[in-house]
Amino acid sequence: MTGGQRRALLLWLGFVLACGFIVVRTPIAVDMSAFLPRTPSAEERVLVDQLRDGAVSRLILIGLEGAPPAELAAASRALARSLSDSPDVLDVLNGPHESQADREFLWRNRYLLSPAVSAESFSPEGLHRALAADLGLLASSIGLLSKGMIGADPTGEMLRLLEPLMQAAGGAQVRHGVWFSSSGERALLMVQTRARGSDIAAQDAILTLIRTAFDAARKDAGGADTMRLLMAGPAVFSVETRDRIEADAWRLSLAALLAVSFVLLLARRSLLFLSLALAPAVTAGLAGAAAVSLG
Repeated sequence: MTGGQRRALLLWLGFVLACGFIVVRTPIAVDMSAFLPRTPSAEERVLVDQLRDGAVSRLILIGLEGAPPAELAAASRALARSLSDSPDVLDVLNGPHESQADREFLWRNRYLLSPAVSAESFSPEGLHRALAADLGLLASSIGLLSKGMIGADPTGEMLRLLEPLMQAAGGAQVRHGVWFSSSGERALLMVQTRARGSDIAAQDAILTLIRTAFDAARKDAGGADTMRLLMAGPAVFSVETRDRIEADAWRLSLAALLAVSFVLLLARRSLLFLSLALAPAVTAGLAGAAAVSLG
């Protein structure tokens, strides 16, 4: 090997090391903050923070369809049991659910959370109006619920907090003991993960866990092969976006490599020259695609 060849080899090796250093040290942003304006408002910052690390970012909505309602309900229950056993899943909801911790939290903080509390609410006139309203509730369909709370909650703040929650729950139907869509063709579940929404690798692992648990739940429930799993939510969007960007990076890198190879081969008509000329280009292309994959 001549001195010139050794220098070329050393330059190429140095280029490879530089590419590796850039891949390791380059920060890859995968959150929504890149789409913010240069001077975001307080509301925009809160929105992005919630999408990245808030409770909404940890929610995965699941739908089961393509089978009779009874089979969908059985698969929903089996899937909920399987996911509840995972340490990566914080909670799984697929039907009417009462959480003792949630009720206790609302009860302890009812006067802080209620939008109707004021100093006038605890005046003699305010308490008189509230107790008169409580007496009217005793004769209604929620009389049994309100009867045990009147003494400790005379102004009815707990019921005021529960009212919008009960109205919101009216959108989903309950069939065979689990949630269904209004059409009755899709069983519904909601999963809350422990991992942060910005942790795409952890969310990807949870999505894989859900798919595996669904296959087992469908078999346990005796569901038909036509039963399908649908998932939606910030985690699903983040994982799908990352996979598409990674696939596009590899595809574009390969297309560029083929185009350069064709031009060099057409110009020099030498495979040896093509191999030597493409060594740096291949290294740079693989490094760039690897950077996207690591991100």
